[in-house]
Amino acid sequence: MGSTKKEELSFESMLRDIEKQTNNLPEQKTAIPENRMEEEKMDSKSKEKEKTISKSEVAYSVREIMGEETQNLPGQIKFDLEKEEQNSHSEQQNKKLDSKQKLQEFLESTTDIYSGKHRTIVTSHTATIHKITPEEVNRFRKFDLAESQVLRYKEFKKLRKAKAAQFVLDTEPEQKRDPEDKPNQEVQLPELDLYEDEPKEEAELEYNQPSDAAEVENRLKRMKKHSLLRLLGTAVLGLLSLYPPVAMQFNLPIPPVFTVNSAITYLLIYLLFGLGAIFINVPTFISGLKSFKSLAVNRDTLYTIPMLVTILQDLFLLIVGSDVLESNPNVFLLMPLAIWGLAFRQLGQFMTTQLAIKNFPFVSSTQYQQYASGTIENNDLAAAFTKGTVNRKPYVGYNRKTGFLSNFIYYSFLEDITDQFSFYLVPAGAGLSLVLGAVCGYMANSFPVGITAFTVGICISAPLCHLFSVGIPMLLAQKKLSRHSAVLLGYEAVQQFGNLNAVLTSAHDLFPKGTVVLQGMKSFSHYSIDHAIIDAASVLNASNSILRDMFMEVLLGREDLLKPVDSVVFEDTMGISAWVDNRRVIIGNREMLINHNIEVLSEEKERKLCPEGCEIVYIAVSGILSAAFIFSVRANKEVRNSLEQLISNGIYLVVQTVDP
Repeated sequence: MGSTKKEELSFESMLRDIEKQTNNLPEQKTAIPENRMEEEKMDSKSKEKEKTISKSEVAYSVREIMGEETQNLPGQIKFDLEKEEQNSHSEQQNKKLDSKQKLQEFLESTTDIYSGKHRTIVTSHTATIHKITPEEVNRFRKFDLAESQVLRYKEFKKLRKAKAAQFVLDTEPEQKRDPEDKPNQEVQLPELDLYEDEPKEEAELEYNQPSDAAEVENRLKRMKKHSLLRLLGTAVLGLLSLYPPVAMQFNLPIPPVFTVNSAITYLLIYLLFGLGAIFINVPTFISGLKSFKSLAVNRDTLYTIPMLVTILQDLFLLIVGSDVLESNPNVFLLMPLAIWGLAFRQLGQFMTTQLAIKNFPFVSSTQYQQYASGTIENNDLAAAFTKGTVNRKPYVGYNRKTGFLSNFIYYSFLEDITDQFSFYLVPAGAGLSLVLGAVCGYMANSFPVGITAFTVGICISAPLCHLFSVGIPMLLAQKKLSRHSAVLLGYEAVQQFGNLNAVLTSAHDLFPKGTVVLQGMKSFSHYSIDHAIIDAASVLNASNSILRDMFMEVLLGREDLLKPVDSVVFEDTMGISAWVDNRRVIIGNREMLINHNIEVLSEEKERKLCPEGCEIVYIAVSGILSAAFIFSVRANKEVRNSLEQLISNGIYLVVQTVDP
């Protein structure tokens, strides 16, 4: 009894010692996963009542958690723990096993609960353990993928590795590839042809880089040759088909097979003429049928439909009976008109190709600086440029430098007004032709007469001179523009610049090299006149002033003498200022210098220095007047002629300038 009481007192003293140790430890913040906290809050029904552990359970838990660290405890505490554990072993074995199992599940189902192994979980005489249900334990386990998902993922990785192994950079030698990276099986990728509906030659024909110049030029020449051959072949068939009716009309000699007296032979010969014309003009015929099928009628459709209708008329007369052609003068073939329509279509194509061949040397030349023309699409900006001048909607044109002119073929063969006109002319002509055929057939009480009238209407709706409304004017315009080293690419450019009423340009374009002449100079300060000229030339070159060429002539064109320029500022009607070598350089008239509080010559001295017909410009460096330059301006003859043409066409000139 005495020993038992002593053991209980020792155990209580041991607990007090542990409590003192735990109270002296810093407070530990538990890091419970956020998802667990949320699940515990949301699932209130899954919470169980807390269970209080007896002293023996606490002792066992401390020993289990701390493990070997219990060897470092004081001797009395260590002895008491072992003694208490032996005495309660028989009574609490089941409870301890259950407690151990719950504690182990709890510790395994959470992460980062305690910040250190040497921190005891006992913060008072009792410890609280939450009961973990099997459902909660499963939520904390690793997510297991289905076997099918794993197989699909492995297959995906295998396929991706195979594709990556086949990828080789253009700059990577083939022999340097790692043999292990080669796939076990070749991955077949589908080929994508962006031009599957276009002829291969036309699909690849484009000028996208300077190295394409020779190939594009050769292909343009081949296109011209093919157009010429088609034109000559169609023209020959047209002449052969046109001779019989002309000979019969004017009593010219003609073989009997070419007369209506041999009606069947006559119809068969003209059928061969029509089929031959279609064979020669296969590209045009296919293009016309495709556009008609997609309801995107173009110029090819305009001449494909008459050819089809005349062939159908020929076949109809062969089926109905050739006697109608001989007995009825109102029934006749219109095959010659359809054939000549295709001939004129090839003539228009030949003219377009010829125009592209003439324009290409200007576009592909690398000897001169190239410029591209355009119009300002922003209406507000265009109105701001033409404020007070243009009374209607402004169309402002401009030129800008360009390093390379691309898409030459696209713009050269782009659809024009003939395609737009054909979209309305073909359905309108077909409808009117049907009405004409019905009326004529009813009045003549003859179906063949109605077919003939319908064919006449179809052929008339495809005028032979239709293509000349674009081809000939474009050739004449290009002939005039070539004198000024300019080109007009396609009818779209005509539409874009047809309504032009203002042109944006710079003062330097109006006064090119040689129009501004230096008449004299004068220095005023200790600053070197040579340095003043270099500083001024640097600023004027950076600002694209009309005085730039004058100063570059003084420097003998040596651009290597120019200095870097920073912060160029233009002050309206006065001049410009900039920073050169950490010095502020001001170039302008006397008002410019006065505005910057710089001492300037009196008006009397200025008049003596600057003769009549000349202008004077001052240069100030670091706030001190350094030099004055006197120059005169001459008119350029070509510029004057161009300005007169602008005036005669009612086009205003908007000038951008930085000069005083």
